[in-house]
Amino acid sequence: MVVNLKTGTSDYFARTETLTRYYEDIRKYNVLSTEEEVEYFLMLKNGSDAEKSFAKKQLVNSNQRFVVAIAKKFGTNDNVLDLISEGNIGLMEAIDKFDVTRGIKFSTYAVWYIRRAINLYNINYGDVVTKSNISKTYHVISQATNKFLQREFRQPTLEELKEILLTEYDVDIKEVEDILDTHYISIDESDQKDDDNANVGDMLLFNSTSASRNLYERESDCEFNRKLITNMLQKLTPREQEIIKMVFGIGYDREYELQEIGAKLGLTTERVRQLKFSVIDKLKLDYKSAINRV
Repeated sequence: MVVNLKTGTSDYFARTETLTRYYEDIRKYNVLSTEEEVEYFLMLKNGSDAEKSFAKKQLVNSNQRFVVAIAKKFGTNDNVLDLISEGNIGLMEAIDKFDVTRGIKFSTYAVWYIRRAINLYNINYGDVVTKSNISKTYHVISQATNKFLQREFRQPTLEELKEILLTEYDVDIKEVEDILDTHYISIDESDQKDDDNANVGDMLLFNSTSASRNLYERESDCEFNRKLITNMLQKLTPREQEIIKMVFGIGYDREYELQEIGAKLGLTTERVRQLKFSVIDKLKLDYKSAINRV
């Protein structure tokens, strides 16, 4: 996913002055290479206090675009800055807990902490009416209900659910009304408040299409990304182009496994893997150069 911080607007968010200044600030920090990332994490683990502070600052700043990309998936114009702040809390927690010796990419590890922090914020503050026990019950209500349905073949009462949460999940709920926080309806259920012929699914589609989703802007961004990718691929050799297209399914109906690519090109799986990462590193460098010229 390309997060273009040069443009004035995006698919879903109109840029406020605060957002614009924030994006301008984080544009100063480049995404770290794998080697730089490892170096900073080792410094964070073994360095002096000053070096640890510097390393953590670099890791936080270089991952700001990553946090923004995740926050924009879950937010709106009204709360995206709040979600970015919460995502940064998750990011810092991930930095503190990450073990660089395991050989995995930090972003793969951090995404779960960032999403969890944003999700918890939405649970506690996303609704106009917030129930006091929602953060306790959010993750276990459906699980407890499903287990009861499989055992008893009926929906549990509020009191039964309260007892299950206490005995099986060690969640003590004082207000039984806090247990059921969601009203389940079918998307085909008729919506009698407006049009007799409209169902809930129609209304959800209508409500999701608003002024905040500008078709022209979306098509413009897609065209920008398409041209950028095409220009970047043209700088690769024919074999490199073929490998990267098959890996990511560009121009194909699916993504191909390394073994399949090797069989088609007459290469070993290990050689395809080496070429894949070599091409990706080359494209990253080219992308940084190209995006700065936009």
